[in-house]
Amino acid sequence: MARINRHITDFLKYSRPSALELQPLNLRSEAEDALRVIAAQAAEHGIEATLEEEGQVPRVVADKDALRSVFTNLLLNSLEAIDGEGGSVSIKLSSESIDRARVEISDTGRGIAADDIAKIFEPYYSTKETGTGLGLAIVKKAIDDHDGSISVTSKEGTGTTFTIILPAKPEDGGQG
Repeated sequence: MARINRHITDFLKYSRPSALELQPLNLRSEAEDALRVIAAQAAEHGIEATLEEEGQVPRVVADKDALRSVFTNLLLNSLEAIDGEGGSVSIKLSSESIDRARVEISDTGRGIAADDIAKIFEPYYSTKETGTGLGLAIVKKAIDDHDGSISVTSKEGTGTTFTIILPAKPEDGGQG
């Protein structure tokens, strides 16, 4: 029953038009929240979870719940991609340009096959036995709804990095 409920929830998240509550957000605190969600599971498997900030990271204009969902979904996928014990997942925050922020979520997991890379954001595409195939489709939709972009690089046996670019709120005279 729990699995059916998850499938229905995923479907509704994907098919429902987004009503975003946009606000200026600090990416670091949103990333820290997402890392807290996976901390126990990561520790249980000896997986190191880290957060790195490079330079001055601009605030983004985003929906807090949608952004947390994106980060958490990608981090949970990262944990699942790491077979056995050990390994690492990381979030790296930086500035892409004056009006764009960059978020990189990386893992040392099994990687994604080259044939699968082009399809991973398609609805109902999954390589997992119990997956709905909607997780990454929901992630992409959320990023698209924010006028952002998401891309992925992966090497089988080495790991995967998802790169998200989001519009930033230019700092104006200390407000924000």
